Amino acid sequence: MKKTISNHDFRQAFTDYGRGSQFSADALDALFDYFQDWEDSTGEELELDVIAICCDWSEYPNAIEAAADYGWIPDEDEDEDEDEDEDEDEDEQSALEYLQDRTAVIELDDSILVQNF
Repeated sequence: MKKTISNHDFRQAFTDYGRGSQFSADALDALFDYFQDWEDSTGEELELDVIAICCDWSEYPNAIEAAADYGWIPDEDEDEDEDEDEDEDEDEQSALEYLQDRTAVIELDDSILVQNF
C-alpha cells in the first residue's frame, strides 16, 4: 500500500516520533522538497522513515560548524590587513565547498543541512 503525504503530514510525522525539534521548520520544508525532487527525478518512491532521516541529516547554523565536525580546518594563512568579515565569508565559502565535495548539502536562509558522511 502507498500513502501520498503532504508537507504537513511530513512535519507531523517528526512530531509523532518525538523528533519535532530535530530540525527547524525551514529545514523540514527543505527536506520534504528534497525527497519530493528525488522521487520525481528517479521515478522511485521513498518510504518515510523519520528515524533514518534524523540519522542521515544534520542541521547546522553555518557551513563552518558543519565542516569542522568533519575535520575541515580553515586556511590559517590570513593576511593581517584583510577585513575580518571578508575572512569569515571566505571561510564560509571554503567550508561549503569542502562539504559539497563530500556529501549532499541544502543551504537555507539561516542554517545548512548536511547529509552525514
